[in-house]
Amino acid sequence: MSLSYPTQQSLSYESLVDVILQKLNGVQSRMILLGESFSGPLALFVANRKPAGLVGVVFAASFVLSPAPAYAKWIPWEIACRFTKPIYAVRSLLSRKHGSVIQQISEELQKVSPSVLADRIRSTLSVDATTALQECAVPILCLAATRDIIVRRSSLEAILAIRNDVVVREIHGPHFIMPSAPDKVWLTVAQFSRDCCAA
Repeated sequence: MSLSYPTQQSLSYESLVDVILQKLNGVQSRMILLGESFSGPLALFVANRKPAGLVGVVFAASFVLSPAPAYAKWIPWEIACRFTKPIYAVRSLLSRKHGSVIQQISEELQKVSPSVLADRIRSTLSVDATTALQECAVPILCLAATRDIIVRRSSLEAILAIRNDVVVREIHGPHFIMPSAPDKVWLTVAQFSRDCCAA
C-alpha cells in the first residue's frame, strides 16, 4: 500500500513517524517499508519502532545524512519551491524521454504547498538517521540511481560505512528512479521481499 503525507501541514520527521505508524496500525501481513528520497530516513525511524510484521527496509535514492552541500541551508527554499512546481523545473532533473514521468511528478508537486515542500527540504538538511540505521533489526536494500544529481555517491558510501551488510543494487536512471525505471525497481524489490520472507 502507498502511504501519503499531509500536503498542507508541515510536519517533522518525528511527527511523520507517528502519522505512518497510525496508518500501519492493524496491518496483519508481513511488510517491507520502502522510503524514496526524503522518506528513506523516515522508513528507518519507523522500522526502529518495530511495527508488527516488518521484515525489511528499502532505500530508493535516499540517505541517512543530508545529501545537500553546506550552503543549501542559506537558500530561501519557500521562494524556490514556488518556482519548482511547474513542469519545467522538474524537467531539468530528467531527460526529455521521460515526459510522462515529468508530468506525474509535476502533478504531485501541485498538491503540496510551497511552505510544506520547503519545510521538507529543510528537514533533510539537518536529518541524522545514522543511529536508526545502526539499530535497524531487519535487512536493508539500497537502490542507487546511477545518474542521481541530488543524492550523490557519497550518501551511499555513508550508509555502507555504518552498515556493510546493506544490500546495494544500482539501477540506471535519475533521482526519480521509481517512476523512471519501475520494472527494474520492482523486480529488485520483489526479489528482496522474497529473500526477507524466506529468512
